[in-house]
Amino acid sequence: MNKIAGLVACMFIGSASAAPILFNNDKVGFDAATSGLTYDDFESVTSNSSTEVGFGGGTFNCTGGSYCPGFFGISTSFSVSGNQSLYFATPDSAVFNFNSAINAFGITMGGQGDVAPIDLFATTSEGDVVQILDDFTGPNVNQPGGFEYFFGLFDAGSTFTSVTISASNSGDGIFFDDLYYGATTSNVPEPGSLALIGLGLAGIGFTRKKKSA
Repeated sequence: MNKIAGLVACMFIGSASAAPILFNNDKVGFDAATSGLTYDDFESVTSNSSTEVGFGGGTFNCTGGSYCPGFFGISTSFSVSGNQSLYFATPDSAVFNFNSAINAFGITMGGQGDVAPIDLFATTSEGDVVQILDDFTGPNVNQPGGFEYFFGLFDAGSTFTSVTISASNSGDGIFFDDLYYGATTSNVPEPGSLALIGLGLAGIGFTRKKKSA
């Protein structure tokens, strides 16, 4: 019995070091995997400087220098809810910094540039990189059926204090609204954990069968 418990513990320890799970345009899946997150619709943000906007749980910063300061900050031209959103332009990077460590981050993006295709990446403070968009060529947010896209990150094995959004090209305006963030316990097992558990149980069954033989 102790051997079985040890094997299961090892499987979970191994899965804890995995990269964050990406919920790509999957708000339903993100909601099912997380709970108790803080929500911010950016209606009460403050402009702290030409390259920093403050929100309830942290700051939104622009790094780069191609378009910020300038094309960066608080916007009313794109909004999923309320009247305000945050925005920046590539090839600069947008950084969401959080006052407390989190393991879940979800947000809705809108695109308003004419640059396509675009590769878009999210990097956590722990150095984990996930690709959100790959050669994306969808219409911008001001066109019919325009670019309105949710993505979420959930890391069951570690926490992070920032998420940096960067892109492969230049001159694309990207807007953000409806932020969800916090430290949460997973409501569903990770796909990798399920696979490891299956392999582990299969191995246990094989060992028992071998002993009985």
